[in-house]
Amino acid sequence: IFPTWRGLCAQKGYSDFSPPTQDAMALDLIDGRLALDDVDNGNFNVAVFKCSAEWASLPGGTSGQHEQKLALLQQYYTDAGGTIAG
Repeated sequence: IFPTWRGLCAQKGYSDFSPPTQDAMALDLIDGRLALDDVDNGNFNVAVFKCSAEWASLPGGTSGQHEQKLALLQQYYTDAGGTIAG
């Protein structure tokens, strides 16, 4: 149960599930999918594709779970201050 959380706690020393820890864990998972540079450079679609195996609801996931629409995710991302390249 909770293998992702337990794995990150063991690797990184996290000890809680507070909002700041959840943010840090998300960045670790994005980095683990080699997508952090894409996020930093505004390559939103590429980052989403790389992370789709980590988060089943992202477009391109293979779990059979309901996937969110890319356009909606882009809107949430930009509304929160994210930028998308060219």
